This record gives sequence, structure tokens and C-alpha cells, in this order.
Amino acid sequence: MRPRLLDDVRYVECDEGVFLESDRGACTIAGEHGYAWLSRLAPFLTGEHTLRELTGPLSPDRRDLVEKLVGALAEHRFVVDARVEEPHGLSAAEQETYAPEIAFIRYGFDSAERRFERLRQATVSLTGSGPVLAALLRAGLNSGWRLVRLTDVGAEPIDLVAEVAASRRDPDQMVLINASGRIWDDTDVVLQVHDGDRTDELESMATACARHGVALGQLWVRPDEAWMTSVGTADSASSCWRRITGLPQHAAKDDGDWLTGTVPTVLVAQTALSCFEHLTGMTDTPSASASAASTDAASADVGPTASTVTRIDLRTLDTRRHRVYPYSGLHDTSPNVASLPPLAADDLLERVAEYVDARTGVLGTLDSGDMAQSPLRVCQATVSDPQGALPPWSTGPSVIGWGDTASAARLRAVLAGLATYQALAGSQHARAPYAAPIGVAAGLSWPQAVAGALAQHCQVLLRQNDPTDFPAVAAPPDVRVAQLVALLDAAGEQVEIRDLSDVLDLPAYMVGTASSLTTTAQQHGRITMTYAAPACGADPATAMCAALERALLAWQSRTERQPWYADPPSRWYEDDEADDGTTERFADAMTEALARAGHRLTVLPLAHDAQVARLLPFMAQAVTTHA
Repeated sequence: MRPRLLDDVRYVECDEGVFLESDRGACTIAGEHGYAWLSRLAPFLTGEHTLRELTGPLSPDRRDLVEKLVGALAEHRFVVDARVEEPHGLSAAEQETYAPEIAFIRYGFDSAERRFERLRQATVSLTGSGPVLAALLRAGLNSGWRLVRLTDVGAEPIDLVAEVAASRRDPDQMVLINASGRIWDDTDVVLQVHDGDRTDELESMATACARHGVALGQLWVRPDEAWMTSVGTADSASSCWRRITGLPQHAAKDDGDWLTGTVPTVLVAQTALSCFEHLTGMTDTPSASASAASTDAASADVGPTASTVTRIDLRTLDTRRHRVYPYSGLHDTSPNVASLPPLAADDLLERVAEYVDARTGVLGTLDSGDMAQSPLRVCQATVSDPQGALPPWSTGPSVIGWGDTASAARLRAVLAGLATYQALAGSQHARAPYAAPIGVAAGLSWPQAVAGALAQHCQVLLRQNDPTDFPAVAAPPDVRVAQLVALLDAAGEQVEIRDLSDVLDLPAYMVGTASSLTTTAQQHGRITMTYAAPACGADPATAMCAALERALLAWQSRTERQPWYADPPSRWYEDDEADDGTTERFADAMTEALARAGHRLTVLPLAHDAQVARLLPFMAQAVTTHA
């Protein structure tokens, strides 16, 4: 190490030892003789001597003291290692003019002058219009940009000419207004300001910059909010706009012009800083590398990491960062999912939380909302439409999960939501309100996903039958069955269980209920029963439990006047406690039953979005054709 004490460091003696301060901060280094030793060392901390040369003549205890003192100074960035300082070509005038910017870099990085020189050597291209573009130009020139190109700014922008004259900090700064050529040619960074209602121009710019290897930063300015991406590789920018527009858009309130006063200046500050950090290499922090290296295996297999997009409320200037995972488009990059080990429910629920965001998530919401939570827990998930397949006026699809506990309902809503998302991500055009096709399901393992998909086709065939044509049976001696019957009894419902097993030669039931308050009302001598959706299972108890849950859910939605979850599809395998061997055998039995009914099956993995497939690889679509 060749220690060099930075020029702006000041130090004085204090009771604890020696107090140091600079433009980057201050600290106290404790020690009775700290000030005396630093006073002696300071003239030699020029980077011309190695630490070994400085401590060579000293005794072992004094050598140790000096090494600890220099180490403490280096830790607080008062001393840098001159060996790693790269040479630079900044003039003395540039170093003096931009001393604050150079000091800002030096606070966390070596070779500050060389890093700032890279910014001075870069060409920055701007496109857009209005006060936000003017503020961005001003902020960039103030940060040290030397060569700036403005393209597609419309008519002669007199205000920009004035901004250039007022914002220059040195005579070498040059701004070319209405520069010719494509914006991504001969440039290092493209910054785009867009104020349209749609994001098509943002996405096309991101695609072009990614194709030409040009760094990109974008701002989407709306009437009452603005979105901005960090300056960097353009590959992730399209994902930001796909994720934002994939969910029902925030209703912009056109209640005045908020781009007045200092608002444009505040708005562009983060973009200008992001550009500064990108050009000077400040985004490649050691801490980030260490964090990535320490990532555990459970999260490392999720694939590419998320980027962030920043939203600013123009009315209040409140700022919030939103996580954005890459959107890979319509490419099935799934591995052989059948060979992958099952997932743990808790692990999936923990990891999926990062994919839930009302503005940029794969799932917009994942909660119970105002839905009744007794006797069954119910959870709703809203689903993103990354392809824009639904009409613009659509509110977007939502799915329901239910169960005995909140975690069970949440897990089922996640499975239904991610399966629906993958189905919609594979569509170019879809009708609203959207529901995934019959046979789309997800699970914690591949057998569960396949069984859930096949069970939906079986349910379609079961629904085609009149339940009164089949015998009513008593509930078997099963604990869960007895609990569900007791819940319906406590709700004042008379329960009737019809055995539809002969339809597919599989255990299958349909449950009818009638309120005990109206059972005296007879129609032709019979009680009027309301039948819920049928269900099949690997064994009678499993099938009956699923049918009873359906009846209980229908009663709950009817009683609470919440009809939207009276009869939702179950896009998961009902018996989530069964081992995969049992589940595979039941899937084979359903395949044979559907074949006997004249249906030929094709089961495919759903992985239209590879990033979401890494999160949950076990999503399937079973398609039937008539044999």
C-alpha cells in the first residue's frame, strides 16, 4: 500500500485522540498519542512511500501502532492507496471547477479523477420536450457533461438555448440542439423524456438501445406522477414498462399543471445522479458484489435479479421505488420440470412476496380484501397482463384461493394467480373478463400441477350430469368430512351428498344444500336443493372433502352477498398432502377416464415468462381433443 492523505482532510487534537473531518465526513480516532503520530506521519503520506517503507525503521510495537492508524484512516476514506489510482488527463482548471464532484466520487471509490474524466469524455444524447427536458439538460451540465446532443425536440427551442447559456460551468461544454442522425449512434448514454399516454415509444427506444449496446435512462411524465428508470443497460427497461402497463393503470388526475416551480428540477435530480454514477462507474460497488456472492441457494436459482423503477408523485414529490423483475417474453425456456424436486409451500410464499406490487408486480395484489373469512379463509390475487392482450378498459383478471387457514388460502391464490398469469402471457388477444382456459393449473410439484389440470377437465364432464340421477350417500367416517358437514349444519344448511363416481369410474361427488328455514317449502313433494360444483379425487374422502368445501364456499359467498367467489375454478390439486406417487397414479386414472370419454390429452408446461417459471416451474396446461 502507498498511503496518500487526501488534500481536504483537516485534523485537530481532542480529548479522545484526534478528530478528522473532510468534505466526505468526520470521525474521531481514539488513542493517547494519535494526534502526535498523525502530525509526524502526515508529511510522508503522499503516496510516494509504501507503508512498509514508512514503518521499516520502527520497533514492532510502534510499527503495529502506525499500521493500525493508517488502516483506520483508510477505512474512513481519509487515506487512499496511491497504487490503485489510475492516471488521468484532467486539466488543472477541470480539477478546480469540478472539485466537489471529484470529492463525491472519492468518498467511496479510488481513482476519482480518472472516473470523472470518463464522464467528461462521454457523449450524452437527450430526447423529449418541455420543462423536464430543460431541467435535465441543466442538471447534466451542472454535473459536468461536456458533449450533449439533443434530438427530436421540435421547433427551435429558445428556452433550451437559454438553459445552455445559464448552465455551462466551463467553456469546453458543447450542446448540439436538434442534432442530426439517430439518437443511439455515436453516443454513450441516451436519456429520454416521454409525456405520452402510452409506453410504445419508451419500449421501442429501449429495444433500439439494447440492440446497439447503448446505456439508457428514461422518464415517463404523466399528469400527476412520473416514472424513471436507472441509467444502465437497456435490456431491463422494456420490462419496466411492460410490468407497469400490465396492471390496470393508475387513473391520472388532470387537476392542474404540476410541472411548475422547482418540480422539474426535483424530478430530474435522480436521473442526473444515476447518469453520473453510471458514467463514473459508481454503480459497481464492492458491497453489491459481496451481497451477490452471499446470496443463498434458495434465492440464487430464481435467475436474473430484479431492477427498480422509481415513481414520484408530482403533487407531493413523495418518492417510492418499485421492484421490477425481467419480462422475457414469449419464449419457453423451462427445463425438464418433471425432474425438479418439489417446492415447500413456505418457501414459495416467501419468495412470491417480491413479485407482488400494485403497480409493477406479476401479481398486483394478494390479500383477503373485504371478503368474509368465515367459515373458510379466502384470498384474492389480481394478475398482470404483460402482453397487453386484454382491452385497455379491462380491470384485469383476478383469481380466488380458499382453505382452512389464511396460509392455505394464500398459497392456493398464488398457484391460481401464477398459472393464470402464464396463460395470459402466452396470449396476443384475450377477452374480458379474462379467465384462463380449462386445464390450466399449478402445484408445488409437477405431478400436482398435472393432476390439477386434469381434474378441471373431469369436472367439466361431471357438471354435465343431473345430480338427482345419482344416489344420495352418507358421509364416510373421515375427520375432515365430518368437520365440513358440521360447519354446514351449524350454518343451518341441510346437506345432501350425491355419488357421481359412475360417470368417470373415479371417486366423485356433488353436494347440495337447502336452508333449514325453507325445508318446509315443498315442490312436488321434494326439497329444493342448491348444488355446488362437483369434485373428484384419488379416494372417496378426498373427493367428498373437495365437494363439501365447494358447497361451503358457495354458502359463504351467498350469505355474505359476495357472489364473485361462489364458483371459482380450482387451479391446483385438491389433495396437497398426498405424496407424488399417489398423485401420479390419480393423474393416470384421470387420463384413462378422459380417454374412455373420447378425449385425447396433451399436457404441456406453462413457461411463457421464463422469470416467473423460475419462481414456480410447476405450471401446466392440459388440452383435450376429441378422439
